[in-house]
Amino acid sequence: MIAIFARSPLDDEGARVEVLSARERDHRLSSTGSASPRHAAHAAQGGRTMEPRIGIDDGRRSTAETGRREISEIVTHVMADTYVLYFQTQSFHWNVRGPHFHALHKMFEEQYDQLAEAVDELAERVRALGALAPTSLGQIASIARIPLDHGAPGARGMVEILLRGHEHLARDTRRAAEIAEESGDGVTHDMLIGRAEEHEKTAWMLRATLDE
Repeated sequence: MIAIFARSPLDDEGARVEVLSARERDHRLSSTGSASPRHAAHAAQGGRTMEPRIGIDDGRRSTAETGRREISEIVTHVMADTYVLYFQTQSFHWNVRGPHFHALHKMFEEQYDQLAEAVDELAERVRALGALAPTSLGQIASIARIPLDHGAPGARGMVEILLRGHEHLARDTRRAAEIAEESGDGVTHDMLIGRAEEHEKTAWMLRATLDE
């Protein structure tokens, strides 16, 4: 039961309390053209989803043109790989050991912070394209092409694993950017080119760390 406070012209002492059932309240609100919270929630769960109208075709036509659904799948793959690399980098930050502990501990922290921001940016682009971002770790693991578990190798092994991951993503994001550009999606193209640049830079730093 919900209490609605209203001023009654018959009540000289002030506002009276009128208790309405949820059904009565919904009826009154609907009669005025307002949606009740309960009806709004129902519409959100079972109503029609608004499709983005952002100038990108909805799907493949008779040619090799790629629509926003296919682009969102490509970005989701990149996002999943980025998430796996983010977790791997943070794990290595926790577990690195040896004479170069301090330098690598700090470097890995800087890298996983950057990757966390990238995951968020990529996931939000997937949503802007009208698709859902991954909803579970299991889904991310099934989509990702970077191996999820490398254990806790020595410091050099950690650097080599992260180097391979960043080189993979540098290649993958560049290919994905080309597809987005061919489809007329300049926003996704520019975002992915920026990600490729970051992965190339991080790969260079990791490669330099391995030089004797």
